[in-house]
Amino acid sequence: METDFDLDLSGVNVAPSSAGKEAFSMHSLLDSQKRHVELLSHLASYSELLVAVTGFEGAGKSFIANNLAAQREAPDETLLLTASVMLGMPAILSSIAAHWDMPAIHEDGAQAREAIRNEAIDRSEAGGNLLLIIDQADQLDAETLNDIAHFALLAPQAISVILFGAPGYETHFRNSPAQAPVHVLAVEPLTDSEIAALMASVFGDGEVCPFGDKELAGIMMDSGCLPGPALRQGERILSSSTRPAATVSAAGFPLRNILAIAGVVTAIAMVFIYQWGASSQDDELSPEIQAQLDSVKDFNYLNSDVGHQAEAGDSEGVTLADRVVVEPTDGEEAGAVNEEAPSAGSGSEIVKANTESSSEIDAVSMTEGAGSGTPAVRAEAAQPQAAQVEAATAQPKTPSYTPDEQALLAPESGYIVQLLGSHSSTGAETFRDQWQSQVTGTLYRYQTTYKGKDWFVVVSGVYSSRAEARAAVNAMPSSLRKQSPWVRPVGDVQKVIR
Repeated sequence: METDFDLDLSGVNVAPSSAGKEAFSMHSLLDSQKRHVELLSHLASYSELLVAVTGFEGAGKSFIANNLAAQREAPDETLLLTASVMLGMPAILSSIAAHWDMPAIHEDGAQAREAIRNEAIDRSEAGGNLLLIIDQADQLDAETLNDIAHFALLAPQAISVILFGAPGYETHFRNSPAQAPVHVLAVEPLTDSEIAALMASVFGDGEVCPFGDKELAGIMMDSGCLPGPALRQGERILSSSTRPAATVSAAGFPLRNILAIAGVVTAIAMVFIYQWGASSQDDELSPEIQAQLDSVKDFNYLNSDVGHQAEAGDSEGVTLADRVVVEPTDGEEAGAVNEEAPSAGSGSEIVKANTESSSEIDAVSMTEGAGSGTPAVRAEAAQPQAAQVEAATAQPKTPSYTPDEQALLAPESGYIVQLLGSHSSTGAETFRDQWQSQVTGTLYRYQTTYKGKDWFVVVSGVYSSRAEARAAVNAMPSSLRKQSPWVRPVGDVQKVIR
């Protein structure tokens, strides 16, 4: 049976030699996988727990299991088995006996278990400790799983048992005093940075990722940040004939920076030259022309300046449009202009004359060019905007929920089936659209956080009972059931949403 991680790990299910350990270390563990291996190694050495590791297909469970077996100091004290539907307790006892070169065991009986127990205690007194790792444990039936839990309590100081499988098998263990207590460890999807590091390690030189940002985003969305599907997707992209050739190597990156900086410097220099040329033309005006301009200013506008008037006409165009939008009605706009006109001195007379013969927009433009009246009009126009901003900020903020989250918060009781968890909002939405018509019940998506990042979960429901939820799981397509959907009370989801 294939493992859930597409890497060649053959040979690790037997006692690995030192050369095998050295070859296996070529595939470096990611940060989250290192933490899992360290924790499992600690539990195997110092606890009497039966550890059940769960994760979706392609989450890297087999990769972690083989690394755990490879890093043991005494390889002959580690036995890794791959489970199948035909694996039972007699076959497990027979494998342990063969691993220790004991007489063959063909059945599960009290005498066989006692022989295994005595051998384990003798080896433990000599400093040995057997770590039994069973991969694909979800293939085992409930009876075999509980036999393993009973066997783990036979010599807990000498034999440690760790199981790996898809979510769901851990629910078959019975809480019996005659069985070892079970500790469940869930393998979560990788982070975005870990996916990029995985692509660089497998398909690149370990440092430079051969995929662009868009390709990486597509890999994360299609794979759900699971390492197995991500590797398969990366291999398909590299083998695709339609994939564009690599653009520029990492060595060309500084050259692009230099060209960009040179372009920016050139643009700034051109702007400075044009501004300097314009100011030089103003300075070169002859005294005669300047005197003529002064006389024109004094003749037409007693309290204003022609240069300032022209500048006001150019720079106030946007302000005029803003003020026209702010002022509520034409009547109020004309009233505001007439109230401000007396305070503008001689400019007010021009405003009054123009209001009788031209449009209100022209009157506002003349008032803004009148000098002292401009700040007052601007202040009045800014007051409604400031009041609107203060009113908006004063409104209390209430938590907002999406329609899907509101639908999940409505029921007082019931059950849901969790189908997907991903850091990608687009990936979760695509998953929901893909499977909505193929499942019983409605698919909902809600948002929470995981490891400081947004986490999007897709569930189906809401079902009135656990039996109804399990019936919905059984009715799902086989490809969706392989991902081991998780039946949960809706109250757990409501706590997370709130």
